[in-house]
Amino acid sequence: MSLATTSLLSQVRSLNIFGNCGIPKLSDFKFMRLLFVEVGDLNTAIDLTGINRLSQLRYLKVQGSSREAVVLLPAEIRGLRFLETLDLSGIVNSCGLRELVDVPRLSHVSAPWFEGWGLPDGIGKTGESPFALYCGDAILGSSFSPTFVNIERLYLGMLILSSVPRWIGHLCCLRDLALVAKQIHQEDFNIIGTRLTSLVRLRLRIVHVPTERIVIEGSTGFKVLKLFVFDCDGLSRLTFEAGAMPDLWELKLTLNPYEWDKTTPIGLQHLPSLKIIDVSKTKFHDKLIFQDDDEDIDMIRRVFQEAADALPARPALHVSPRGHWQSRPEEST
Repeated sequence: MSLATTSLLSQVRSLNIFGNCGIPKLSDFKFMRLLFVEVGDLNTAIDLTGINRLSQLRYLKVQGSSREAVVLLPAEIRGLRFLETLDLSGIVNSCGLRELVDVPRLSHVSAPWFEGWGLPDGIGKTGESPFALYCGDAILGSSFSPTFVNIERLYLGMLILSSVPRWIGHLCCLRDLALVAKQIHQEDFNIIGTRLTSLVRLRLRIVHVPTERIVIEGSTGFKVLKLFVFDCDGLSRLTFEAGAMPDLWELKLTLNPYEWDKTTPIGLQHLPSLKIIDVSKTKFHDKLIFQDDDEDIDMIRRVFQEAADALPARPALHVSPRGHWQSRPEEST
């Protein structure tokens, strides 16, 4: 390669690699800031050796259509001082994730996770980086103490927790939280609402109908929450009182038509900023609902439309159409 060509490549700021043409010599792109690799049906490992030469890299995404594709993250990835985003969500398998804890500015990681994967316990990074890796068994323990207290997004939708872990309350910078718990109590809502003061989006799947009434009021917090997703069949157990979620813009509810208690949450009139009520139904794998689909939708629409029409803010109502449903995490277990 000529000096002129090498000089030209060194000025490239973003590079997209498609198909099975292979990965070029990364050291030729020393000022690159964005790298996207799509490997098509390649069945061999995607070796990113030399990626540490991309000292200005901010964004790295690798995806592939083959279930055999494996991304090898070399130890040298620790040298990417400016890397902020790593997206491996389109890859079934990846090796070297433990190296990521030493990447100082890494703040957003999307990577596949399956039960039984051997992610080591307690991998974390204190200091400025709001990213850490922990295996499922570790975060379920009552003694678990997170080091990633600056994290802003936490998605635990692939894990079914027995209850809401108390350490959630230490993540004071959280803006987006999604989790699944078998049961939830008033104290759980109090912790999430009063300690996570920056929370804008909250997604909860509660497997069992709560054994007690859950009351959300002014003292419960949630002062800046915009989106609340509540997936639970016991909607009557959820009560909003004066001062509850003053900035809530969208309420999304998911229910099983066979188990739903045929009512809405209580006190919707106490949500002054509510603009949208979105209702979706779910389908468990052992029950077919196609034959009663129209009847289910009609009942859902009737109950929620009556409630929406009675609200001062007159929020719009969206109901999932016939033949559409939301999956629940426990369906795959």
